[in-house]
Amino acid sequence: MKYFIKNLVFASMFTILFLILLIHAQDTKYYAFTGLNIWYQHMLPALLPFMILSGLMIDLKLDGYIIKPFKLVIRPLFQISDAGIYTLFMGFLCGFPMGAKIAAMEYKEGNISQKEAEYLLCFCNNFGPAYFFSFICNNIYSQKLMLSGLFVLYGLPLLYGLFLRHSIYKNEDFCSQNDIRNNKKSKMGISIKDLITYTNSNIIKSLSQIGLLGGYMILCNMLMSAVTVFINHLSFLITPDSTKRLETFFYCVLEISGGILSLKSLNLSETFSFITAHAALAFNGLSCHLQTFHLISDCPFSRKKYMLHKMILCSITCILLFIFIKNN
Repeated sequence: MKYFIKNLVFASMFTILFLILLIHAQDTKYYAFTGLNIWYQHMLPALLPFMILSGLMIDLKLDGYIIKPFKLVIRPLFQISDAGIYTLFMGFLCGFPMGAKIAAMEYKEGNISQKEAEYLLCFCNNFGPAYFFSFICNNIYSQKLMLSGLFVLYGLPLLYGLFLRHSIYKNEDFCSQNDIRNNKKSKMGISIKDLITYTNSNIIKSLSQIGLLGGYMILCNMLMSAVTVFINHLSFLITPDSTKRLETFFYCVLEISGGILSLKSLNLSETFSFITAHAALAFNGLSCHLQTFHLISDCPFSRKKYMLHKMILCSITCILLFIFIKNN
């Protein structure tokens, strides 16, 4: 009986959603196009090369060479393995969802433990510099707030990661994983056959993954059509300005890139745009979380723990932003 009621509720929800999307086909088409356009123009060219190359470096055991210049700084601070340093570095450099993808790949290769992967996921799966400079800075707010934006987007997660390493994870020995990693390294050079084989497999995997990520973006954008219908039915209770702001709020909750574009259309003050944008970026949006869950779907990582740390980091960000607005 319990399963029947649950299935009936889901069936009713999907039927209502389907009817709303069908009746409001033009709005649905617009939001779906917005999601597809953002994916095609920003996500595909920015992420696909990194997805292919990062997978290739891990398969060919070259990632250890990439992180050598950074080990002297990162190792004493975070006390993580070589593969962990690579995951952290690429997660911050390439941006979401590369932190999750590389953590999953390094775990499946046996280069990092489950504990280390879950620890890194707590803070290194954020939006990358390319996304920040092309989509946020000089688009939502001017360059004079760039340093503040960089600190909120990257400084806070790094500080949070340091705090976790020396509190909750202080007794974990992540560096011993280097012994396993070193033992696995091939004594032979890279052959042309291996290079071609791994390149082909990584192109296929990366295209499949980025296609699914685009699907999540389009789906979450389409859901905005149903949200808009719901909000419009409340128009007699709230002002047009409040209606638009409520739509923007739900857009940021569902899909962050579309939400940021909606935020830009509100014509808020620069300070308030800065605060609202970074509060939304700290949460990431439902689409981003679904994409992350897909990338770690075949790993035994705790989704609840990942979401808990995301919520904590988002709360810390909002508190800092509240202090920022008080001082301006």
